[in-house]
Amino acid sequence: MHADPTGLIKPLPPNKTRLRDCNPDEYKSCSNMCGSKGVESCKVSQTWRVIERRERLTVWGRVDSPMSCSCDDPDEEFCGEGCRKVLKVVSDVATEMLTIMIIIVCSQTPAFS
Repeated sequence: MHADPTGLIKPLPPNKTRLRDCNPDEYKSCSNMCGSKGVESCKVSQTWRVIERRERLTVWGRVDSPMSCSCDDPDEEFCGEGCRKVLKVVSDVATEMLTIMIIIVCSQTPAFS
């Protein structure tokens, strides 16, 4: 369903949308969904748009989208298996590069030669 089937209303720029924190009732609902994990964040996206038309008067207002609820997951690791492999390779390469740099610096410094 389109709010403007004729296409006469221009689309809203991004600055016409915003996020707001959940109100106490929304937060309680989010908290119930998350249970013992706890709530990481609870937000509601709002859009500035036409909410009513009366004769020649157009009424604009903020309209809420569905709530976005993110739960904490203390058991969830930041990095999955693939990520851990990449970090290991980067760590190994960084260690090798540091070792090479130390060898170069030491070979160029009379005190270490």
